[in-house]
Amino acid sequence: MKFSIVVPVYNVEKYLSKCLDSILNQTYKDFELLIVNDGSPDNSQDIIDDYKQKYPETIKCFIKENGGLSDARNYGIKRATGEYLVLVDSDDFIEPELLQEINEEIQKNPGIDIIGYHMEIVDEKYNITEVLEKPVCSNIDGQEAIQRLVLKKKFFEAAWGYAYRLDFWRKNKFEYSKGRLHEDLGLTPEVIIKAKKVSIIDYAGYGYYQSDNSITRDKTKKDISKEKKKAFDIIYHFDRLDNILRSGNYNKKTKKLLYSYLAGAIIWKLNDIPDDFKKEYLQEIRRRNLTRFIISDTIREKKYFIMYRLKYKI
Repeated sequence: MKFSIVVPVYNVEKYLSKCLDSILNQTYKDFELLIVNDGSPDNSQDIIDDYKQKYPETIKCFIKENGGLSDARNYGIKRATGEYLVLVDSDDFIEPELLQEINEEIQKNPGIDIIGYHMEIVDEKYNITEVLEKPVCSNIDGQEAIQRLVLKKKFFEAAWGYAYRLDFWRKNKFEYSKGRLHEDLGLTPEVIIKAKKVSIIDYAGYGYYQSDNSITRDKTKKDISKEKKKAFDIIYHFDRLDNILRSGNYNKKTKKLLYSYLAGAIIWKLNDIPDDFKKEYLQEIRRRNLTRFIISDTIREKKYFIMYRLKYKI
């Protein structure tokens, strides 16, 4: 089996068929589809049962108690049997030739650990509103990949933006942090930086659907306790990655760029932090002296950073 595709499911009955169809209609057919129902209370399981009946040899279905996205992903990954792992969120979709394009890169570079690809952002009518491109490269090491990704100045940490060699994943015992939000930020940089071989193909293969009812995109602003958790989980992930960077043998440029990216993710969030806990959040920024990590190499970035420092006294 070449690919294992893991799809966590929670409250996505409106989008699930589009997601599953996009996977099952791939031009490259050597894959298994692992669907993990994370205790979804809607009618998603009825949809899953219909697809399982139609594709019994391809689909593996699992139902588990609700544990969140990280727990559902980990659950599916542990049961994967393919050579490469692909993650798809259940309200998103993939383009028909994604697996074929990934496999062509694997054939060119046998044993490659990670293959990245571009992302399409689509609206509710599935019109493409933006394409987020990663820096195209072939067979470079993880540290060089991190450098190029950060310098591209685009969001790059989404778990579903890459295919991963499963032996590499399991050898390093990678897991998403259960119960933590922004779990991709907490793990994807570690996975990339530890890879020996990374390629990024010039193919927009993943469709990111912008909606309010997503397993990964809850935009509720009224729940202050949840907003606080979102904010402080980013700091948790920074501390975890800080320990990894300190204990690993990584070069100065890689660390400098990744620290800047991570610190920036925390600092730039200040404008979205409710006043209820902004003071506490600022204290954590000051305690870690995060501003020392920021690299401002454009006039626009310098302007914004100066504004933040003056406004928040950091």
